[in-house]
Amino acid sequence: MKLKPCILPLILFAILLASIITQNNYLANIAMVMAWLKIILFVVMSIFVFVGYAMSLTSKSTDDWVKQEKTHRFSQTLSVLIHVASMLLMASMGWIVTSIVYAIVYAFLMLLVTVIKAISNQKD
Repeated sequence: MKLKPCILPLILFAILLASIITQNNYLANIAMVMAWLKIILFVVMSIFVFVGYAMSLTSKSTDDWVKQEKTHRFSQTLSVLIHVASMLLMASMGWIVTSIVYAIVYAFLMLLVTVIKAISNQKD
């Protein structure tokens, strides 16, 4: 079982939880910087996924050079639960706009990846 997708969300969640427990505003600020960096990363990843898929449509190559790894349901579910818990903690701390933007961008990235995986599986 691979838990690599859960490491960064878990760090963000731990910092948010520690910020709430200790009432330390510095930890909250660190968590918000991490959240905005992740938002920017999600947007960049969405662009790369979309451009990569568009390039694969125009490519005439039949070689499947990208190895699709199997994803584990448990790690995916755990990652989504940690993201949702982090969003709820951000909203409870008063960072509602950050939480909403984080949720929208994360949902768009997951939707984009799911749709592309479904389309590529139909081709095979």
